[in-house]
Amino acid sequence: MIKTSSSKSNLQEDLIRAQLINSKLHGTIDLRLCDSIGSTSDFVMSNAVSSSNDYLVCVANHQTEGRGRNGRQWHSPANSNIYMSVGYQLSGECASSLGGLSLACGVSIAKVVSQLGVQPQLKWPNDILVSGRKLAGILVETRIKGREIIVVIGLGLNVAMPDITEDLIDQPWTDLRSNIFDTSVELDKNRLVAKLIMSLVSACNVFNQEGIKPFLKDWSKYDVLKGQDVWVQANGREECARVIGLNEDCSLRVDVAGYEKSIYAADVKIKLKK
Repeated sequence: MIKTSSSKSNLQEDLIRAQLINSKLHGTIDLRLCDSIGSTSDFVMSNAVSSSNDYLVCVANHQTEGRGRNGRQWHSPANSNIYMSVGYQLSGECASSLGGLSLACGVSIAKVVSQLGVQPQLKWPNDILVSGRKLAGILVETRIKGREIIVVIGLGLNVAMPDITEDLIDQPWTDLRSNIFDTSVELDKNRLVAKLIMSLVSACNVFNQEGIKPFLKDWSKYDVLKGQDVWVQANGREECARVIGLNEDCSLRVDVAGYEKSIYAADVKIKLKK
């Protein structure tokens, strides 16, 4: 069984800051830790402009209004998982270049998770899986204010999901506790949060300078869809397709009955065909 302790299973701001302070990125991060909050992403979206640091990060022990793609509820039981959002500002003219940001963030999270001995998979456009079951989700949201665009990356990562929530989730899911089999591994949530913050901030810095290209090799390594038959659900229709790969704009290339087409994250739901 994985080792845990009460001091390391609940989030504590001083312990997270102690990990961040040794990072060269520390001075760019404004960290806020909340015991309970409606939504970490809503908090960051509302406060990013007033922050004096490059990045505003909100982490919570509990969310009452957590959400995923298309307005779906993200179940956020208290003191169980990681709920966090990272926000920053860009000039409005950069908005069109953000299409691959969720992919870049997915790669950064997969790398952190793999350090725990877990074998993550990335499902386009914003899910981290283990053995086909959802471990984490990413939601990138933007809002334009004048000449600036506020970018917020929300992350929900299942660490030790209580059994009571099982019937509330309508898709296969898993958590870190169920996938760490090395008894020498100690799951320290505060250390993990700090690593995730540093990894996401670093990924955003690289993506803002170089785009998706530096992340494509690692994306391919973790990609669970490429070459697979999937169900594509869009506009009330469902069709079978085979995934070819990514386009330069980070849309998904698929083959549908011998015809190649591109699909976009806002339009579809992808399910692996069993």
